[in-house]
Amino acid sequence: MLALAFAAVAAGQPVLTTIQDTLYKADGTKFSGVAFIEWKSFESGDKKNIQTQSIAVGIVDGLLRVQLAPTVGATPASYYLVRYNSDGRVQFTEAWAVPASTSPLKLRDVRMAGMPGYSTGQPPVTPPSNVAVPDVVGLSDELAARVVRGPGFLGGRAAVINSSGMLEAVVGSSIDCVRVDGTSGPCGSGASAGFVDNEAPTGAVNGTNAVFTLNNAPTPATSLLLFRNGILQRSGADYTISGNTVTFVAGAIPGTGDVIMASYRMPSAAVNGQAGGVLTGEFPAPSLAAGVVSDYNIAAAAAIAESKLALNFPTHASVNDPTAEQKAAMAGTSGVVSGTNRFVTNQDPRMTDARPPLAHGLLSSAHGDTTAAGAIRGDLIVAQGTSPTTWRRLPLGAPNRCLTSNGADAVWNSCLFTGFSGGAIPFVDGTGSLTQNVARFYWDNTNRRLGVGTNAPSATLHVHDATPVTGVTSMVVRGGAGQGGNALQRWLDPNGGEMARVDVNGTLEAVRLGDREAGQAHGVGQVICSSEGTGTASTALATLGTCTLPAALLQVGDRVEVRFDYSHEGTAGGASIELRWGVAALMARDLGAAEGVFAGRVDAAVAAGQAYWSGQSWGSTSAVQPLALTSAENGMAGITVQFRGRVMAVGDTVTLRQFTVSRYRRQTNP
Repeated sequence: MLALAFAAVAAGQPVLTTIQDTLYKADGTKFSGVAFIEWKSFESGDKKNIQTQSIAVGIVDGLLRVQLAPTVGATPASYYLVRYNSDGRVQFTEAWAVPASTSPLKLRDVRMAGMPGYSTGQPPVTPPSNVAVPDVVGLSDELAARVVRGPGFLGGRAAVINSSGMLEAVVGSSIDCVRVDGTSGPCGSGASAGFVDNEAPTGAVNGTNAVFTLNNAPTPATSLLLFRNGILQRSGADYTISGNTVTFVAGAIPGTGDVIMASYRMPSAAVNGQAGGVLTGEFPAPSLAAGVVSDYNIAAAAAIAESKLALNFPTHASVNDPTAEQKAAMAGTSGVVSGTNRFVTNQDPRMTDARPPLAHGLLSSAHGDTTAAGAIRGDLIVAQGTSPTTWRRLPLGAPNRCLTSNGADAVWNSCLFTGFSGGAIPFVDGTGSLTQNVARFYWDNTNRRLGVGTNAPSATLHVHDATPVTGVTSMVVRGGAGQGGNALQRWLDPNGGEMARVDVNGTLEAVRLGDREAGQAHGVGQVICSSEGTGTASTALATLGTCTLPAALLQVGDRVEVRFDYSHEGTAGGASIELRWGVAALMARDLGAAEGVFAGRVDAAVAAGQAYWSGQSWGSTSAVQPLALTSAENGMAGITVQFRGRVMAVGDTVTLRQFTVSRYRRQTNP
């Protein structure tokens, strides 16, 4: 079915004959232009109705190629009327009788020996004697589209299209040049564009190559007219242009034997050559011709009473020249008057008597707003006095004096802090004035002491509200919003070592705490660890609590005290407890099944190389048992105290209820 449909379509098309040939001019150059082909309605030999119409076929570089329905054997007898147009006009006209042919025909095969009505080998076709415009297809549209004469049309002049689309003559001098917008002016200004016509792009024409190169880049790119076998190609649809490179799109790539021609504009080129008219010399830098500019050309607004150009001519009048006295007065200011150095008038604002100023003193009579005086080292120049106020010399003030204002003038006066008491610290009071209170805010510069509330500081910082009766001394230290873990206060020894601090949570930490009484220092014990432990139901010894003493905490002469409390739950069997000082077992006791509570206390004297222990332990049913021993570890290098326990029978538990490890620093008193 599909094959039959295609066959039906093919059967509905007329058979076409190809006419292809190369045309030359009489001088041997190839013909380029357009062939306008017209015909009347006829029925072809294959019974196809061909309607009246016309086509335009481009002829590029002499190549003409067109496909037409055969007229030989047509009904009625028909022919093609062909007009060859080149250089803007019809060059010649001929008639074609096209026979049916499967191979391309030359012009000699279709060209009729004479125009219809002569001996053509076909029955003559007699054209009507009178043809109305509507009888010619498309003639009305063509006539309406043509350019007509305007009211300003003149013969022998360059033509321009006016705003109404009519042809008019260009207005201007016969030696002027015409611009693109239709205006005219002197030739030689600006630049002109270059044109390239019928250039064959470089590239292989083989049906596969799509890229061709032009000799120049079209400017603008839209100026490119690209023809393939005389048919204008469409930019974007048939090809793309980038610089001077043309790329055909797929489906439009030129095949073997195709002819490609291009016409385009090139960038503007500077005008060169001999200048004429009011100009002389050569472009691009001509000059005004002699005698072009005169007094007539100079506007009154130029404020030139007499044209300076006239000075170069013998007709110059001396009516505006300076007098001999005026010339003499000018000597030394603008040069010495001579035959080549003339002065005209001061009416030209561009002429001045400018000259270098004479040297003079800053406070001299040359200035009308100064009181004359000589310069002395250290002087200041200030505006003083009344009726009038003038610039005057203000002598340098005495040593250690300051320049102040008395409300009217600048004067030398006492400096800012003169008059304050010794040791006073100036401050700004509630009224904004600088003042002092030497009795309550005092700096002892000799001893480097600051007194706040007192003028007799006994320490680097002495805070004491010494006001009689109402004095109240207080100090507030408040943590900041970004305090974090930073201490609120720290006390350091002379070497910068920290002796004590108050943390942000209120904890007081010190190397030593104590009191002083009767001339003696009395230390206070330090709790190193104090906490509850854990319990165990294991029959193997387990650690129920620990306390670690860091290195350098204990010193020779210190005392360490350890206390603990255990409980035993269950009656299946007894329990065992053990106290270790590092690796040494200080105490180990077995408890009976009925033992519910057990406690102990041991303490040691820290000595060099060892510790001396003494203590005792007891239970709710067990008797007190004392101990006294030594250990090779004195704890000065750091040590861990372990509290251990286990049960004798499954089902019981033993628990470390509480333990405390304390330290007593050695204290020497006389």
